[in-house]
Amino acid sequence: MASRIQKNTAVRYGNDMNTFQIETIRDITQWINENLSLPFSATFIAQKSGYSQFYFQRMFSCYHSMSLSKYILHARMNYALKLLHQTDLTICHISLECGFSTQQTFTRVFSKYFQMPPSKWREKHRKSSANRLPDQDQISFIHIEDEK
Repeated sequence: MASRIQKNTAVRYGNDMNTFQIETIRDITQWINENLSLPFSATFIAQKSGYSQFYFQRMFSCYHSMSLSKYILHARMNYALKLLHQTDLTICHISLECGFSTQQTFTRVFSKYFQMPPSKWREKHRKSSANRLPDQDQISFIHIEDEK
C-alpha cells in the first residue's frame, strides 16, 4: 500500500518531489495537527522543515493544494468546530486551544470563516444534532486570503 501511495504521489506531483520531501511534508503536517494549541506561524513551520521558507511553502502547496497559511487556518477552524460541538469549554478557552492569542482575534477569524460568531455556531449546531459534527456540506467555508 505504501508503494502505491508513493507511486500516486509521484504521478500527482510530476516526480518533482522525492520521497524525503514528501515524508518531511507529512511529518510537518502531523506536527501541525498535533500542536494546534501553540501559536505558531507559517514562517515558523517553514523554518522547522529545514528548507527555505519559499521552497517549503511551494512544496507544501503542491502537496496539499493550498498554501501553508490556509492549511493552518483550516486545521485551527476544524479543531474549533470540534471543541465547540463536543465540549462545554468557554469561547475564550477554545480560542487559546486553537492557537489564538486573544478571544477577539479568534472570534473575528471564525466569524469571517463561517459567517457567524462561534457562540452562534455552537448554539445553532448543538440544537440540530446530538453528538456528531455536521456534515462538511452543511458548513459553509469561506477561504480567506493569507494575511501578510
